[in-house]
Amino acid sequence: MDRGIEDTSKKHGRDDRVRGLLGLAPLPFDPPTGAYRTTPTTIASPTFSNISTISSSSRRSGSDSASRRSSTSTALSSAPSIAHDGTPPWHNQRSMATDDYELPCEFEMLGCGIRYHPERWEDWIAHSLSHFIGNDPPSSTVCIFCDDPAAYVHHQNPQRTWRARMIHIGRHHQEYRGRVGPRPDYFLLKHLKRYQLIANEDYEDNMSFTERQPCDYLVDPNFQTPEMKERERKNAKAAGGTHDMRNEKRQMRQEEGKGRSGRSTHKSTKSSRKAEVYYEPRS
Repeated sequence: MDRGIEDTSKKHGRDDRVRGLLGLAPLPFDPPTGAYRTTPTTIASPTFSNISTISSSSRRSGSDSASRRSSTSTALSSAPSIAHDGTPPWHNQRSMATDDYELPCEFEMLGCGIRYHPERWEDWIAHSLSHFIGNDPPSSTVCIFCDDPAAYVHHQNPQRTWRARMIHIGRHHQEYRGRVGPRPDYFLLKHLKRYQLIANEDYEDNMSFTERQPCDYLVDPNFQTPEMKERERKNAKAAGGTHDMRNEKRQMRQEEGKGRSGRSTHKSTKSSRKAEVYYEPRS
């Protein structure tokens, strides 16, 4: 190809009219623009702010239920940090559509009426820990529903003990749904008493809990009828055992009173004698 034609082809090579005047065949298609690039182009990676913006836009475009789940997840992640033993099994088995129960505060005995939706079980556990007011929970606890003799004991990690207890109790709340009432945890009551976190009246009331059915004519174990007391007194006196000191003193006072009244009504039988005087004989 002539040198001049070659230069003209390079300058106007994409114009079919010029190519026709030069005697060159027209191009069959437009070549890709990238084919003429000799310098590589660097594509910038998205920054964290861009990712955050895209993620936020994606979340905003989701359904309301997805937004609620996102909000719940944020709330749970902001709960106080405690020892983690994994997600409770009862939490995996339930769905929000069938939740017809709540998780009550473990300190209803102290008048706390806060209740949580099962979706917020981490907040429920964290709230229960707040009742210890900076103190550790008890290192030994029991279930307040079932009769499992095994207690949750982690002497080196009371937080782990309490979490295991709460997860176990949460499953009972799901199972019973309020049909069965809880019983006192005596380990917990003694722990609260030790740190003065419970009033004496509340402590005694909960410690006196019994599952015995109401029954008429029941009395205390040390109850005695008047006949039983009298018989016991006579038997003790006959056997030379202990005596009722107050009764004996009362009898002694009665006898002394009778004696004084007897002496006052009788004259003394003792004869009066004149004093004898010794006279020296006269010489």
